[in-house]
Amino acid sequence: MGWMAAVAIISAVGSIMQGQAQSRAAKEAAQREEALGRERQAIAEENARRIEAEGAEENRRLAAQKAKEEAAARAAAAASGAHYLGDEEDAASSIALSLKEQKAENRRQLDWQKLATKSQADITRRQGAYTMSEASARAASYRTQGKAAQQAGWFNAASSIGKGFAGGAFGDWGSLGGGAASAGGQGYFGGIKGTWG
Repeated sequence: MGWMAAVAIISAVGSIMQGQAQSRAAKEAAQREEALGRERQAIAEENARRIEAEGAEENRRLAAQKAKEEAAARAAAAASGAHYLGDEEDAASSIALSLKEQKAENRRQLDWQKLATKSQADITRRQGAYTMSEASARAASYRTQGKAAQQAGWFNAASSIGKGFAGGAFGDWGSLGGGAASAGGQGYFGGIKGTWG
């Protein structure tokens, strides 16, 4: 076995090692992408919960403020001699109508505040989910590249050995060149099994 055989073997081993290194790098990149996506989604969920908590507190304060305003308006109406009867009050009374409209407007503001808070929290959660989806897509791409690199390494190794046999680099073993190339091809496909699952 001369120097040509040694070159063929070194080339084959180098191809396999390079493919394995690229495969590992791709796996690590995929894992980093997924971890980053999970972290960003967790941050988005935390922000959504904060938005909901702050919105609930703002709504509580707004409700308290509106209740005070309604109480003050009823007191003012009573002081003017009008009789406030709640929702059954005299519809002909301008003061009564004003009080009813005030209550209705306050309810609309409170409902709007709740919906705005929910919408903002939902948007934040969707952004987090979208970020995670993008990270998963990039991770899948990295894994595909890793598989391709590993397969290429085995293929190049089999090719190097096959060419070495065909060129007589292995002396008497040269007559087995075709079989070696075939075996190398099988090793290329068989060697990748189980690595990626």
